[in-house]
Amino acid sequence: MDNYTSLVNTRKSKFHFSRLLILLQLCKGIIKTLAVVLLVFCTVCYYQTVIFDFAESKPFTGNSFYNPYTNWDPDNQVKANFHAHSKAWLGLTNGANSDQELKSFYTKAGYKVAAISNYHKAEDIASENLIDFPVYEHGYNILKSHRLALGTRKLSHLDYPFWQNRSHKQLLINNIKENDGLVALAHPNLRSGYNYKDMALLEGYDFVEVLSNYANAISYWDEALKHGKAVWCMANDDSHSITNQRTGEFYNVLSTDLITSSEIRKVLLEGNFVSVRKPEAELEIRLNQLKVNNDSLDYDFEGELDQLRIIADGKTIQSHSKSAGVIFLKDEYSYVRLEATKGEQVVLTNPVIRSKSRAKPWQESTVKVNGTLTFFYRIYVLFFSVSILFLLFKKRVRKFLQFEVKLGAKKAM
Repeated sequence: MDNYTSLVNTRKSKFHFSRLLILLQLCKGIIKTLAVVLLVFCTVCYYQTVIFDFAESKPFTGNSFYNPYTNWDPDNQVKANFHAHSKAWLGLTNGANSDQELKSFYTKAGYKVAAISNYHKAEDIASENLIDFPVYEHGYNILKSHRLALGTRKLSHLDYPFWQNRSHKQLLINNIKENDGLVALAHPNLRSGYNYKDMALLEGYDFVEVLSNYANAISYWDEALKHGKAVWCMANDDSHSITNQRTGEFYNVLSTDLITSSEIRKVLLEGNFVSVRKPEAELEIRLNQLKVNNDSLDYDFEGELDQLRIIADGKTIQSHSKSAGVIFLKDEYSYVRLEATKGEQVVLTNPVIRSKSRAKPWQESTVKVNGTLTFFYRIYVLFFSVSILFLLFKKRVRKFLQFEVKLGAKKAM
C-alpha cells in the first residue's frame, strides 16, 4: 500500500511539474512576443529621427521694446485654462472626471476657455458658456517630455517612448507646428522632460507652462528668455481629478472682448495675458496697466501687494510692495518682467522685450538638419534592433543555419 501511494504521489508530482514547465514556456513565449512588438514599435519611432545642429541663441537686441500689453484692457478679460484631463482611453490616462463634469466646474468658476487636453485627443468643449478652443497633450514617453498643442485638431502621434535627445524634442515641436498648432512645453521641470540647455537651444515653441499642479518652472522660462526666445508664460491646472487636486488654482487672464477661437489664438501669440496662481480666495491683485514710455516702464496694479519683484535678464533688479511706479529700462536689459504677490496669490506678466522695432522680435532659425548624422543614426537604430532580435531568437537562428548547412551539403552530394 505504501509503495502504491508513493508511486501515485510520484506520478502526480511529475504531472504538476510538467504542467509548470508548460506554463513557464507559455509565459516565456508571451513575454518574448511582447518584447518583439515593443521592439518593432520603438524601431518604427526612432527610425524617424532627424538629427539637428543647434547654434547658441543670442539675447534680444534693439533700441525699442515690444510691449505685449499695448492693448491691455482691464475691463475686458477672459479667464482661461489650457490643460486638464478627463476620462479617456479606457481610463488608462488617469483622468477621474467626465467631460461634462469638467465643463460644469469651469463654467461655475467663471472661465470662458477650459480646454480638455487629453493625451493625443482634442476634446470638443463647446457649450453655451465655453468657447471651443482645441488643445491636446502630446507625449507618452516615460521621461515626461510633453507638449501642449493649442488651437489645432490635427494630431501628431509620433513620440519617442524612452530616451529623447534634443533633436527628438525639436522634431516633435516641428510636427505640431506643421499641423498649425501653437506649442507650450508642459511641466518642463517634471522628471527629465526638459533641461536648461533645451530651453536655450530648442526653437519653435510659443509658451512655457511655468505653474501648475506639476510645474514650477519659472527659472526654465527665464533661461529661454535670456537666450532670445520670445516665448510667453502659462499657468494651467493640469488637473486629473477635480476632488483630489487643486483644480481652479492656476489659470490665465486674457485681455479681449471677442470670445472666438481665432481671437484667443491672436491674444496668446501677442502675449496679451497674465498667468495666475490663486489658492482658494478671490484674486485680490490685478494688472491695470503696463506701458513703455521711451526708456521707462510704467506699471499699475489694482490691490495692495505683499511684494513686487521686477526681473531683468533672469535677475531681480527691484523688490518692494509698491503697486504702481516707473522702472528705468537700462541699455543692458534685454527683457523685463514682473511678479506680483499677495499671500499665496501670484500674478506673472509676460516680458517687455528689447526689439529693433516695436514689433514682437523675430529670430531667424538657427536649427539646421544634419543629413549625415541622421543617416548614421537610422542605420544604428536598425543595427540595434536586429541585434536584439538575434539575442531573442539566437537558438532558432542557429538551428536554421545548421539546417541550411546540412541541406547544402546534401545537395552538393
